[in-house]
Amino acid sequence: MPVPTLTVEPSLSSVFAGEKVTLTCVIQPSSGWTYEWYKGWMFLASETNTYTISRATVSDQGEYKCSGVRKTNRKSDNSNIVQFTVRGKVIILDFIKT
Repeated sequence: MPVPTLTVEPSLSSVFAGEKVTLTCVIQPSSGWTYEWYKGWMFLASETNTYTISRATVSDQGEYKCSGVRKTNRKSDNSNIVQFTVRGKVIILDFIKT
């Protein structure tokens, strides 16, 4: 069975709340797959090879993995695990001397 490769953008281990996070699952050969997305052991979605978190929150942090399923119900192995944490927003204060 093919083994998917999972990547995450940004490629940092932590992101700030509100940032966009994109997970991409690649299986070779690439045609004919439907992708399944998991956070831990919880099934998230069955869709394309990209899973996007538009505005990350603390509840989005954790371990993610993907797998692929063909129309014949042939399933790939699970991908590598990608983990990230979500930190609170950074507030920059600019003090002006008067």
